[in-house]
Formats: sequence, structure tokens, C-alpha cells
Amino acid sequence: MKNLKKVLSLVLALAMALSLMTAAFAADASDYKDYSKVTYKEAVDVMTAAGIFNGGDGNNFNPDATLTREQAAKIITYMLVGQEKADKLTATIAPYADVAANRWSAGAIAYCTDAGIIAGDGNGRFNPTAPVLGTQFAKMLLVALGYDPKIEQLVGNSWAINTAKLAASAGLDKGLDVSLSAALTREQAAQMAFNAMKATLVEYEDKGGDIIIGDIPINIGASKATPVTSTNADKQTISKDKATDSNAYTVQFAEKYCEDLVAKEGTDDAFGHPATEWKYDGSKIGTYADDADNSVVMDKTKSLKDSLTSSDYMNYDNDDVLDSAKVYFNGYELGEYKNLKSADTYTGAGDIVEAYENDDDEVDTIVISRYVAAQIDDVDEDLSSTYTKKGASVSVTLTKVDSATIPAGPYYDDYNSE
Repeated sequence: MKNLKKVLSLVLALAMALSLMTAAFAADASDYKDYSKVTYKEAVDVMTAAGIFNGGDGNNFNPDATLTREQAAKIITYMLVGQEKADKLTATIAPYADVAANRWSAGAIAYCTDAGIIAGDGNGRFNPTAPVLGTQFAKMLLVALGYDPKIEQLVGNSWAINTAKLAASAGLDKGLDVSLSAALTREQAAQMAFNAMKATLVEYEDKGGDIIIGDIPINIGASKATPVTSTNADKQTISKDKATDSNAYTVQFAEKYCEDLVAKEGTDDAFGHPATEWKYDGSKIGTYADDADNSVVMDKTKSLKDSLTSSDYMNYDNDDVLDSAKVYFNGYELGEYKNLKSADTYTGAGDIVEAYENDDDEVDTIVISRYVAAQIDDVDEDLSSTYTKKGASVSVTLTKVDSATIPAGPYYDDYNSE
């Protein structure tokens, strides 16, 4: 990282106890009043607990709000130096024509500019409140991971497509259901930043040199980016992956910059899904199911074998499913795939079957989830109000109705208020 004293004649000082605009962080993301609107819950939970994301107004997360350029700079700074130090960063002069020295984001913008993570528009302006595209935020995160923008051609006319390709290779777009060419929402940015926390840092043995063609610097002679590695097993708090042809562990972003964040893989959630348990500073954040490698919602009763191997469903070959694969039904372990009796191997209409594969692309875990749909069309509000005023609880008694018209199975449509 470049010396902070060199950029734009800025002096970044740790002079303030708090920045001019610092919202209170929620220790638990579920404290956000709009938490029910959050889609990327694992990312928002973890990034909130780690002090990298906070509510826009201290009470709400505002998941659908568009991320701005200055917010992105603040997030990157939090990731690199932590909340406390980031909030103390200030600029003695304006880093850009449209970013005053006393602006709440000025310290973070100056810091990220110095690190080569962000840049202005070429005309001395930063456009702090402009939306951030997925490719723009991905480029910031890639540079934070150690990728050189000139070596990786993240500058010039092809910067966007090169950034998108490298972001995919680094796993920054994992779990995102949005094009990187679109503006990011706050929760989408949380997912991308969360992916970066789990991504491997890189370095270059030789960064080569630059030649200028037109106004574009072109790097030549640089070596390929390689993973940063460590032989310290105790520091492997996010992943225990090893570098190719090496016994050394790869170093993930959070293992260097957020040492209090710990991921424990290989755990199971309540339904038997392979999952990851996250902790921050020794306190549990939560347990989150991994994404299944393959899944299907059954539209009719089929044997479990057929649901896995039929071309109408998952289309695995018989050899792709291990005899020793563990099978779970609504959290109850039925046993190994090879030992299941025929009576246990059927899945009904509406059941969700999920397959998880090992590193050899073989199915080693199968999770069956059966849901019962319930529908209540109306409840007497006057009756509810009367009971509530009396201090009594209001209950609804459901009457089971068997129906072949709903794939999920039986549902309930008749009720009595009490």
C-alpha cells in the first residue's frame, strides 16, 4: 500500500474520536426494524456483526436503497482498517473538488484513493452520491484483495468485462441474482463484500513495468497473481484450503483484516443441510445452510433414487450418488442411502429434495424437506380487538382439509376464532 503522505497532498489524521457522521452499529442485524425485508441474511448478519455495515439511520438497514460511491469507500475502509480507525480518518484538504475536507466520507475517500482502490472522473471530481455499479464495487474489492488494476487490465476500454470475469473467478458474485452492470443495493453490496471477506488474497512476485499507449498505461512483464499463503494453522479461521502444489494455507481477506471473524464449516443446521457457523469475537452470529448443488421440487410421488437419477429431476448417474450418502428428512437422519428401505425412499408431491456434492462431484448428503401449507383467509378483527383489550390472547383453530389440488399436500382453510 502506498504511503498515505503521497496522495493529493492529503494528510490523513487520526484526530477525531468519531467521524462527522457515524451511525450506531447494530450488534445483531435482527435488531434492524426492516430486517424482514433483507434477502441476503447471512451476509447482512455477518457484516453487521463485524462492524462493516450498519443501518442507514441506525434503526433500519434499508436493504433496497442504492449504494453510493462514498458509502462504498466507507465500507472498503471499514474492511481494511476496522470501524474504529476508519471513523477517525479525516482529510485536512478536500480530496476532490466535490468532496469537502469536512464531509463525513472525506477520510475514507482519501484513504481509498491513496490505496489505488478508487479514482475520480478525470476532471477532479468524485461524484460521491452517484450510484455504484456492480462492476465498480467489484473492482474496488479486487484491488483490496491485492489484484493490480493495470496488470489485470481493470482500466481502459475493457475494464468492465475484465472486472466481471475476474470477480467471478474470485467468487465475488456468488449468491448474487443481479447483473454486475446494474447499480447495487445495500444488501447486494453486503453480499459482495461478504464474498470478499472469504476470498483469497493475492500477490505478485514481479509487477513488471508500464508503457503508455495513448492515455492508457499498459503493464508488461508482470508475473501472474498467486495466493498469499501462511503455514500458521491457527490463523486459518475462514478456510483451510491450501495453495496448488503447496502445503501452505491460502490466506483469506478476513484472516488478515478481520481476525475476530471465524467460520466453522462442516456443521449441520436443524434440517440436516451442510452449513457454516459464524462467530465474531467469540459470540455466535448464526448457522447458515450452504447452497445445494442440485435441488428439485417434486411434482409427484417418486422414489428417492428416481428423484436423484431421473432426467425429469436431478439427472445424476447412479455412480454420482455415494452409497454412504447421508439422508435427512425434515432434520431427522434416516441413515445411509444404501441402507434405506423402500418405504423410506419415497418423496411426495411438494417435497423439496436437495443434493450436496463433495469435492469429487459425488453426492454425499441428501436433504428432504416436507412442508404443509396453511391458509387463513380472514380473522374477525373486532373479536381480536375485544380479546386484546381484555388482556387475553387470541388464538385461531385450523381445520385440516385434504386436497389434491395443492402440490404441497394438505392445507387448512376453515378456522374458528376463540
